[in-house]
Amino acid sequence: MTNGAAVHETARLRLRRLSEGDAGFLVELLNEPSFLRYIGDRGVRTAEDARRYVEKGPLESYARFGFGLLRVELRDGGEPIGICGLLKRDALPDADLGFALLPRFWSKGYAFEAATVVLDHGREALALKRILAITSPDNVASIQLLEKLGFHFDRMARLSPEAPEVRLFARDMAQAAPATPRWDVRPERPADHAAIHRINHDAFGQEDEARLVDALRGSPAFVPELSLVAFQDGRAVGHILFTRIVVKDGDDRHAALALAPLAVAPELQKRGIGSALVRRGLRAARDLGHGLVIVLGHPEYYPRFGFIPAQPLGIAAPFETRVEAFMVLELAPGALAGVRGVVEYAPEFGAL
Repeated sequence: MTNGAAVHETARLRLRRLSEGDAGFLVELLNEPSFLRYIGDRGVRTAEDARRYVEKGPLESYARFGFGLLRVELRDGGEPIGICGLLKRDALPDADLGFALLPRFWSKGYAFEAATVVLDHGREALALKRILAITSPDNVASIQLLEKLGFHFDRMARLSPEAPEVRLFARDMAQAAPATPRWDVRPERPADHAAIHRINHDAFGQEDEARLVDALRGSPAFVPELSLVAFQDGRAVGHILFTRIVVKDGDDRHAALALAPLAVAPELQKRGIGSALVRRGLRAARDLGHGLVIVLGHPEYYPRFGFIPAQPLGIAAPFETRVEAFMVLELAPGALAGVRGVVEYAPEFGAL
């Protein structure tokens, strides 16, 4: 197969081996702020740099392993939109999935479509038993995509002693990716209040959280678009609430959101409903222009969405708690810059 030849096709995409002719496109992609932040600086500034990158990276990988990063283009017109493929790093025991798209092609399902065909090829043609993936700890979109593709969080890792920690994901290729369950998630309506009360009562086994949600509806901290309900077969089965808070440092006040509570009907827990609510809520909060979310929760659950401990960043809880359980998520790049202080919740939380 020659460089640039089509390797895979999907309904909307064509994946080709990269060639030196892709230099201009790669200069654009590898210098996108999102690429530099979440993946790293590859030192590609000119077309000549890009040609060397292709020669020393993808072309060598094709020759050595039979796979590598591929150009992803639209079938209709051939416009390049990103790269996706398998890599083999010396620091990792198995091949790992890599992907990056130009921002104007985000949120269209292209990354999932390209990654799916690459993973299928890895399982069926390359007979790979396990495929890995890495992300920066705060790359929420990539974390969500990997989970949708059937990956699970394995551990924190470093690719070299001096490199920053990354989140390492793994997928057992002997198993097909799980079907993505479908739940209807939407903002609450007045007719949902009783069901939301019941869900919170049943999930926590007490009235406190249910009463908190009822009280917060009358608070200036309440954001109607961020009180979300999940439905299965027409029945309300889950609820999540984000309310306005501030991080206060003397006279400085920084706006943020608190994620609390998150509740799922007990008989339907551990089926992905809670994760679906968190993802939808974070997306809605980002769309509304919010920059930060604070959560007090399980340190083995919330990091999958990109949350990291807040205290080491100078953001403290107003109560005693484990450092690893009090977490923050940056929804917009730079939102954490200069934010220090103690979190101040809505007064209704004090009644708990």
